[in-house]
Order: sequence, then structure tokens, then C-alpha cells
Amino acid sequence: MLQDVWKNILNNTRTEKDFVEAIRALIETDSEAPWTFVCDGLNIHKSESLVRFVAGQCGLSEDLGSKEDPGY
Repeated sequence: MLQDVWKNILNNTRTEKDFVEAIRALIETDSEAPWTFVCDGLNIHKSESLVRFVAGQCGLSEDLGSKEDPGY
């Protein structure tokens, strides 16, 4: 089932937006599960939009800075 979700979300471009949408779709299959994702160092796997999505899922409300200004 999860493989089907993954295949249907990712397209040939595999952009940052595609990856965040794939993660969102996987989480929606069981929003109460304690998800753990292991990723390599590709830029789409450490994007600002992914960080913001994960922070929102975790209920974090602190200032995350931005990709250009990490805030520290």
C-alpha cells in the first residue's frame, strides 16, 4: 500500500515540492503512527518546505528562520 502511495505521488521531476507532497501523503495513510524517515543528503531531503512541514506536524511554533537566514 505505501509503495502505491509513493509511486502515485512522485513524478519524473522529483522536486522539493514532490518530496514534501509524498511525505504528506504517506503520513495521511496513518496520521497517528510514529513515522521515521531515513533520507540521503539530496537537497530535496533537507529543504525549507520539508522542515516547515515536519515542524507543523510536530506542533512546533518557534521561529524556524529561513533557508537564507537560519536564525542563529
